[in-house]
Amino acid sequence: MKVLSETCKRYRFVGDPVGFRITNAQAEYIAEIRLRYLNREYLLNRTKELDELKNDIARLRDLLSSEEKIRALIAAQLKDIAKTYGAERRTGIVYEQHTPEAEQEEILIDDYNLKIFLTEHNYFKKISLVSMRASSEQYLKDDDKIIQGLETSNRAEVLFFSSKCAVYKTRLYDLPDCKASSLGEYLTNLLGLDADERIIYMAEANDYKGYMLFGFENGKAAKVIFEGYATKANRKKLVNAYSDKSPLTAIHYIAGDCDFYLARSDGKSMLINTALISANTSKSSSGMQVFSLKRNTALAAMLPVEAAAAEGALPSGESGDLEYSRADRIPSAGHYTR
Repeated sequence: MKVLSETCKRYRFVGDPVGFRITNAQAEYIAEIRLRYLNREYLLNRTKELDELKNDIARLRDLLSSEEKIRALIAAQLKDIAKTYGAERRTGIVYEQHTPEAEQEEILIDDYNLKIFLTEHNYFKKISLVSMRASSEQYLKDDDKIIQGLETSNRAEVLFFSSKCAVYKTRLYDLPDCKASSLGEYLTNLLGLDADERIIYMAEANDYKGYMLFGFENGKAAKVIFEGYATKANRKKLVNAYSDKSPLTAIHYIAGDCDFYLARSDGKSMLINTALISANTSKSSSGMQVFSLKRNTALAAMLPVEAAAAEGALPSGESGDLEYSRADRIPSAGHYTR
């Protein structure tokens, strides 16, 4: 208003500009208008712009009040965009019922019978039965010995249990063949083991049925459902494959419950059926007490009866000696051999 007042005084306007009832912004706009623009044409154009602005405001208010008109406007704009920038589709639409099945590449893997061996010094041998028939004498290092042998096939999956409570999974067709006259493959390099890690047991895993049986020095035994080692992803290593709460005495795969011979370090032994041991889904289960131990004693051996007989570990004498030491419940203190 101050600007308008000064303008009015400069051009000798008569009257108080406050009487015009206009805002300061309007007053500044008027003050900036050059005198040569104040003619009939200029005023008519400004009046026309004002009418157009009022019409636009009314049209937009009418548009905003109707959902149908808004959608119609959006559709019209999209049609204009498609007309201006549209291009023909470059890909086709294939519906589910017409989707062709992708042809899977057939991977041909030779399948043949073979035998695998594990040695005490961490060497592994995979030898075909044909090669075994030609030469069956195993060549080993002077201080090495075979601790396990399995007869299987080239397509089989094998689990390697290590001394660090881990298990390594691999397909035999991924491992190289060798001959009986060779030392075999060094598992530390083949499986990427730690320098102080050894493979202590092998188990074939084609259908993941049965159990893994672990015996510990503290007299406990764990019967783990073998399916617990199956994985959907193609994982090569599983940690916590068995309990580390007590040193491991024995490890065995069993297809079903069977008789086992157990020996204590002080000379006591017993015969049990693994049905007495509850199955567990946890791989790292510490198991349940099987052998009652005294001070300074430990579980010294746990073998299937057939394996114990083959190794000469069973007590000598009549067959009744075994049944005499059979335990019908656990834990048991066992019996001294008669």
